[in-house]
Amino acid sequence: MVIIGRITPPNVGLAFSSDNVQLKIGQETVGTGSVYISQNSLVWRPNNLDQDGISIFWKQISVHGISTTPSNCIYFMLDHQLKWPGIYEGEIHNHSNGTAEHQSGSENESEDDEVYEDAEENQITECWLIPQDQNSVNIMYQAMTECQALHPDSGDSISGDSEYMDDEDEDDNDEVPVLGGDNENASVEQARDTMNNMSLNDDRFADADE
Repeated sequence: MVIIGRITPPNVGLAFSSDNVQLKIGQETVGTGSVYISQNSLVWRPNNLDQDGISIFWKQISVHGISTTPSNCIYFMLDHQLKWPGIYEGEIHNHSNGTAEHQSGSENESEDDEVYEDAEENQITECWLIPQDQNSVNIMYQAMTECQALHPDSGDSISGDSEYMDDEDEDDNDEVPVLGGDNENASVEQARDTMNNMSLNDDRFADADE
């Protein structure tokens, strides 16, 4: 969840705070204010208290790191397209080339698929926190890392369980799981042939011992 409005600094689980931090969203510089990094959220509060601030819960932040552009600062990415009226409306791309009515149906469908994939990629928002004190960047990054680690992505635990189940299936079926679409069946058959050959070799060694 992202909250835009009159922001109150968090007073629980505060890991880091600093004044004179500039916030940039996309190509728009929002202003200069104070940043608060807490266990639950990342908060930026403007110096001008008549201006709206922003509070971002950690699950909304997909990536964060240290950047040298536009200067030594914190870069982070939201997993959706942020709408901040009067500040940031998101980036809109026009994919129409004016020739769609002259194309065949299959070509139109292909173009629609490309537009959909591009739209999926554009459902993010890039942000920067640029502190006046350049020495605080590493401390900010460490605080963000520790606080975000308290809110793991639920998809990660599901993925981990799935891999564990795959390992159990491998033991039961004596098959090696192979990803790769059409090559999967061929790989399984090859594994079975290898196991059969190993059994034959074992019998031959047994005869030789006798």
